[in-house]
Formats: sequence, structure tokens, C-alpha cells
Amino acid sequence: MKKLLDKLYLIVLFGAFFTGVINFPYIFKSDYPETNLPKNFELSANTIYIPALSLSAPTVFPGANDEKKLQIALQNGVAHYTSTALPGTYGNSMFVGHSSDYVWAKGNYKTIFSNLPELSLGEIIFISDDEQTYKYSIIETKIVDKNDTTIFDQKKYERRLLTLQTSYPLGTALKRYVVVAEMK
Repeated sequence: MKKLLDKLYLIVLFGAFFTGVINFPYIFKSDYPETNLPKNFELSANTIYIPALSLSAPTVFPGANDEKKLQIALQNGVAHYTSTALPGTYGNSMFVGHSSDYVWAKGNYKTIFSNLPELSLGEIIFISDDEQTYKYSIIETKIVDKNDTTIFDQKKYERRLLTLQTSYPLGTALKRYVVVAEMK
């Protein structure tokens, strides 16, 4: 029994080490735009920008919420859940991004949301569409079960919310890390 436990322990250690090695270059990546915003700040169309993380990525609208289309969209940026509100409108605009992915997976955004847990209440998120840039302030962060559908709630379309979601903890898909922001 002890030999079996020793082997399991080594497997877990190797798995944790392997996950860290795969994600290390992405977690500490700092080639995103600067956080100092010019006075008349405007993003290019369909972009999300989180100054506190120096994170910038395209927002992709896959047109359907089926898994295959979402995974293709995630190769090209942060994916919008089609059944949720659009940025800047009343309701809950929901976007998902990877926190980690296989090193051999396609795309340049495999770890775009790996640092979401570092965000604090009150920090700002900018998101743009084809016409303008919207400013949101973080009002809540939480960890939810991977099957929790309450995060998609549109809040009776009385508020303008932006919800960001990623897998959690890093390297797994056991739960979801969620950031909720309200338009200011």
C-alpha cells in the first residue's frame, strides 16, 4: 500500500510540475499594452483591455454557444456567449477565456485569463465594439462550480454587467473563476 501511495504522490508531483512548465511562459508574459491610458483613450474595435493585468485581447463572437464554435473562437481571443447581452447594453455580457491549455493547442490566447484571480474590486475593465469603448468597474469576484448557470443570469436587464469566466484552478477545469463588473 505504501508503494502505491508513493507512486501516486510522484504522479501528482509530476503533473503539477508539468502543468507549471507548460504555462510558465504565458503566466509571466508582459508584452501587452501599457496601463497608462491617454486622455482620449479608445480601443480598436472588438477588444477587451484590463489595465491592472496589462491584458489586451480581441473579443470574438462565435454566433452560437456550441462547444466546437466556442473552442475555435477561443483560439482567436476571448469568446462571447451568444445568448448574453452585448457590451454596453443592459443585461449581462458574458465572455470566456482560457486560463491554461495544452501547449500543442492552436491559438495565441491559451492562457489569456490565467491572471484573472489577481483582480480586485474596483479595478477597471475596458471593452469595445465596432462603435465605442465601454468602461466597467469590478464589483465581484468568485469561484463557482463548473456547472453553475447562475453566472449567465441577465439580472432582468436592469443593469449593464460584464462577466468574465475562466477555468480554475490553473491547469484544471474543476471550477470556474468569475469576475463581474458593472458599467460606469
